[in-house]
Amino acid sequence: MNELTYEFSLVKKEFRYEFLSVSPLKEVQKVVLMTQTQYSSIYNLALWDTLENGTLSDMSVTDNDDLKTVLATVIKIINSFLNENPNSFDIFKGSDARRHRLCRIIISRELVEIEKSFKVLAIKNNEIISFSSENEMDFYLIGKHENKKKITEYPTSGEQIVRKKLEEANDALSKTDLSKLGLKSN
Repeated sequence: MNELTYEFSLVKKEFRYEFLSVSPLKEVQKVVLMTQTQYSSIYNLALWDTLENGTLSDMSVTDNDDLKTVLATVIKIINSFLNENPNSFDIFKGSDARRHRLCRIIISRELVEIEKSFKVLAIKNNEIISFSSENEMDFYLIGKHENKKKITEYPTSGEQIVRKKLEEANDALSKTDLSKLGLKSN
């Protein structure tokens, strides 16, 4: 085709945060990925180690004796992300049973402090419920407490208007039978 074209850009549906886990023995590049799910306001949160060959692993064991610092950094990243995306939620679970249990223990131990800034929910048997330290959950959800002003009602930038339109489109799509298109949710 020899027609003129417009400039275009790729819109990523992923936010990548990086930091170094440092000990006297080694430094490990950590990556926190927030990847948009099929629902525009829900992002999957994943914590990764960057291996020596450059690949990411959520199963490696860093052994840098800095778990509290790593987790505090992840919470700070969640806070930063949700400040930028106040009508969003992060969904997460541990990459294995041990890590998943660790998530529950940490949330339980820090719940009073966490709930000062965040709303903490869980998914169990395909239902969204309040977080409970006594129960095993399938996933955890964390979001900001409800804002007095809804971002979609008071857009202050083009980005917010685009986000509103995207949310409306996703809402319409979620209520539509798309099987004729042969599409699968991302």
